[in-house]
Amino acid sequence: MADYSQVNDYSAKDALSTGNPLKLIKGSDIDQEFSAIQTAIATKFDSTDIATAGEAQAGVSNTVVITPARLTAWAQNDAGVIEDLQALADPNADRLIFWDDSAGAAAFLTVGTGLTISGTTITSTGVSGVSIVAGNGLSGGGELTTSRTVDLDYNELTAATPVAADLISFADISDSNTVKKATITTLNSLLTLAGLGDYDANDNIDHSTITLTAGEGLTGGGTIDASRSFALDVGGLTEETTLDVANDVIVFYDSSAAAHRKVPIDSLVGSTLGEGKWYRSSTQALTAGVAATVVFNAAEVSSLTRGSFSTTTGQYTATAVTRIWIESSITIAAINDDQPITIEIQVDGTTKLRTRFYNDTDNDTPEQTVRCGGLLDLPNGTEVVRVRVTTGSSETISAGTAYSNVSIMELA
Repeated sequence: MADYSQVNDYSAKDALSTGNPLKLIKGSDIDQEFSAIQTAIATKFDSTDIATAGEAQAGVSNTVVITPARLTAWAQNDAGVIEDLQALADPNADRLIFWDDSAGAAAFLTVGTGLTISGTTITSTGVSGVSIVAGNGLSGGGELTTSRTVDLDYNELTAATPVAADLISFADISDSNTVKKATITTLNSLLTLAGLGDYDANDNIDHSTITLTAGEGLTGGGTIDASRSFALDVGGLTEETTLDVANDVIVFYDSSAAAHRKVPIDSLVGSTLGEGKWYRSSTQALTAGVAATVVFNAAEVSSLTRGSFSTTTGQYTATAVTRIWIESSITIAAINDDQPITIEIQVDGTTKLRTRFYNDTDNDTPEQTVRCGGLLDLPNGTEVVRVRVTTGSSETISAGTAYSNVSIMELA
């Protein structure tokens, strides 16, 4: 609402001399005054702008004014609670205001022992005779003479085997975590293997797609949708005729350890020693002055246990630490006059045994046999032994087990 304030000072014009144009009062000056008066009147309440009793009690209109009588009517609204509060006398003590329904009026509630009021704080010092009792599944409680704690206590519950219709409590997250109940049947319908925290997809597979296959030396097997058996299949193994006694192993059952073990073949062979004899099944040409390894390409006897003999290279290879006795006999079909024959037995390329024959008969000997042999120590168990022959002229080694051969006997 706007108050009226005078716009123009008309009395100041009285002091002006006659004929002064400013002494005149113009219509525009009066219009300004009337406009200000009109604005002030238009924004003031009229006598008809007094609130009715209903408007006073409703208390929602902001376009009318309220009179003392209407204010009383408002205070008497809602059973006159406001009017009753206004009528209450100061009790000069701490009190709680409450509604006395039997009297139909507001009244004071006296604060008794155990309850104090200080400013805006109400403090309880305990209520004797009144207790909080822990019910089924709870522990704690006691009289309200002090603070009490109530805890969940599963030990208070009776053990029982649940059935599908039994109930469980849960917090409904979709309803502000309100505690509700549900049957175990309902819970089971929500649980899936994939939803479990320790779920492993490898545990939930079609057993008919997984097969157990019998490997080397075994028979049996099949998919795991049924029980399967495996059996030892010795007949299905490939037969091996050349043994590496130091590295090849045999599986056996150790009764003292009640377990399966493996053992190298040479541990089973023990002190058993091998032997063998190999010879040239065909002649072998020699170039004058060039040492050549004699390739004994046929076996007469072959039962070695500490090494192996190759009829491809004519070499003995140790497979265990051993000592051998070796003898080699080489027959040259004919050796020219004044020409030598040298036989060397080498270990890893180093000559260990040597025999040399020189033809000084002043004629070409039709046939000459030269022998070389002795004991060889093979401490590493990997040595390679070979027979080498050198002639002064190009000659030919005769064939046959009685003519050109090598014999080996393992001693340790």
